Amino acid sequence: MSSSLPSLKGRKDYKMDPKNRVAVPPEWRPASGEQLHLLLSDSYKLPVVKVLTEAEYSQRVADVENHAGLNQAQKRKLLGRLALNCVEATVNPQGKLLVPREWSQAAKLEADMPVVLAGRGTYFEIWNVENFNQMAALEAAETDELNIDLDIF
Repeated sequence: MSSSLPSLKGRKDYKMDPKNRVAVPPEWRPASGEQLHLLLSDSYKLPVVKVLTEAEYSQRVADVENHAGLNQAQKRKLLGRLALNCVEATVNPQGKLLVPREWSQAAKLEADMPVVLAGRGTYFEIWNVENFNQMAALEAAETDELNIDLDIF
């Protein structure tokens, strides 16, 4: 998942281990020692852990800082919330990523249970299977309408 990789694509089905770790597919792993940011977030009001590279995190900061429609106080609040909802992480030498217990509980990711890793191009998400299926159905319904003109899918 290093910034040199072209993109993170597809769905990977894995299982959280008893220590709240998930194996990261080899092609998604960052360079050794590269810092990641786990962002506790939601999509369609469903909890998810987003795994951001340093480059993706920096892009989100830049997006806020460069947004012309926000005043300085609004920018500080958004950047503060981004920082508050993130924790730094690394992939261990065995290719596993530790999701802090609080983040796991908030995202309904349970030890020894299946999870979905969803590639989103420049980052990936870790989902509870049931929530992923709900999100995917909602997202498909929303994008089906957009696809009428674009004919991508």
